Amino acid sequence: STPKPEALASFKHHSRRVARHQRPRTAHLARENPTWGYVRIQGELRRLGHRVAAATIRRVLRRFGLPPAPRRASQQTWRSFLHSQAHTLLACDLMHVEAVFLRHLYVFFVMEIATRRVHVLGVTAHPSGAWVTQLARNLLMHLGDRAGCFRFLIRDRDSKFTAAFDAVFAGEPAPGSLLLIIGVPRRPFPCAEILDSPPERMKIDL
Repeated sequence: STPKPEALASFKHHSRRVARHQRPRTAHLARENPTWGYVRIQGELRRLGHRVAAATIRRVLRRFGLPPAPRRASQQTWRSFLHSQAHTLLACDLMHVEAVFLRHLYVFFVMEIATRRVHVLGVTAHPSGAWVTQLARNLLMHLGDRAGCFRFLIRDRDSKFTAAFDAVFAGEPAPGSLLLIIGVPRRPFPCAEILDSPPERMKIDL
């Protein structure tokens, strides 16, 4: 027999209530298992006694800002790398600022990821490859023996980061030589927006 409209309405209401109840659990499963797709998560929820449609899972993950499994897995891998290697990571960037009289200046800085310590290395209105290369040499001299603590330098593909700049860090094989990471994933952390970090998390060297 055809279900009565009242029964259908009650079933839909119950389904929505169950879906709302399972949203945090669904998001948790997706975060903890980045390779699981919608059907895999659906199966795990069913094993736990919860029947949720795959389409509902897709909507829940979208609401929590979680992408599909392949993209989620790649993001998780990069996030895990940053977490596990934070003490060996440096990141450099050029930050654009406006000075008085509408002057446009560029600040080149390097950040120690684990401690959020920021080394402001130079300011100029006309940045160049030679300029940032010399500042890189200055940084290594400033770090001294501490340079050996770092193994990775994260930078973007700005044309001012030339082969000569890379050579300063890669250099001759020796303790402290850095393995460059070029073309980092999209916004691994907003390096150029470091000033948005809470003051207690930063130490700025001028």
